[in-house]
Amino acid sequence: MTFWFLLAGVISIIIAIPYFRFVFKRIKCACLIKKVCKKRKFRSFAVKPLWFFGCKYGKNCDVYIETPNEVYSVKLFGMKKRRSVLLLWEDGRYSVRNFIAVISFGTAIQYPIDSKAKDMSVFDFRYRFKEEWEIKTPHNILLVNPVSMEFRRKKASGAESVLGDGETLNGMRVCSLPRLLRDLENAI
Repeated sequence: MTFWFLLAGVISIIIAIPYFRFVFKRIKCACLIKKVCKKRKFRSFAVKPLWFFGCKYGKNCDVYIETPNEVYSVKLFGMKKRRSVLLLWEDGRYSVRNFIAVISFGTAIQYPIDSKAKDMSVFDFRYRFKEEWEIKTPHNILLVNPVSMEFRRKKASGAESVLGDGETLNGMRVCSLPRLLRDLENAI
């Protein structure tokens, strides 16, 4: 009987690790954004309480960061596993590529398995947008945090290419946290 409890506990911990990583990374993300805003005297406006737990299924952006000349509308999009690839389709869908390792004769071969393509919500980057921000330069940011190991652009024809950190796709810049923090540090 003790063996089964121990086995259930080990399995529970293995299943929970990605969620612990997600919570830790999001809290760290909020702290780093707050630190940069405080250092540079920028203002951040949360759309809802606990904005840093925003998910990819919500339609509204999660936080605004106001600089003297720009407004960053940030929507959070989290990846559960680091060793995955985020495929962003040009027609507004997304899928996730995971890898399964097969060990044979002392070598490991990784086989990619793509999830079913899901429709990405059309995000409202102007939800609760303040009137005085209309004169500032807007930036629509899809912040992938926790991040996957790679972003890829996928065309309707099936062709793929690497999507660089900070490149624009479907009207929004796809960024990792270090890229967003670098942009904020260099903002005027």
